[in-house]
Amino acid sequence: MGDDTLSGTMRTAEKLAQDPGEHLKRREKELESEIRSFEEERENIRRIIGKIGGAPTPRTRLINVIFVVLVLAVFAMSIVWGGRVRFFMIEVGILLLSLKLVYFLESHMRLNHFQFWVLSSLEWRLDKIDKRLRELVKDE
Repeated sequence: MGDDTLSGTMRTAEKLAQDPGEHLKRREKELESEIRSFEEERENIRRIIGKIGGAPTPRTRLINVIFVVLVLAVFAMSIVWGGRVRFFMIEVGILLLSLKLVYFLESHMRLNHFQFWVLSSLEWRLDKIDKRLRELVKDE
């Protein structure tokens, strides 16, 4: 340890010996500010995930309604009309359902990719904090 580090540690120890309650109050305020910043980050992440596909948007709801209406209309037409038109309408309905399934899988794939990215970045930050904490403990 260098002289600067040693004298800094001694000054900190002297301050704690003089007024331990003041140190605890200061530490409590630091923790409260860290909690507030964490909650703000969490809300930002929730908003971003909602924009990407975590929560249904008006556009997504409109697409869902259009798919439902088209599928019901096609199957209703297949019941009303007979013969070859019936089989054609059933095939069109199955095609629409397949397209909806592809749309659904694509939107969830995007969401899962983003969530993986967020979790990876959080893990990276936690590792960085863990290393800093180990260094601080080692210095004391």
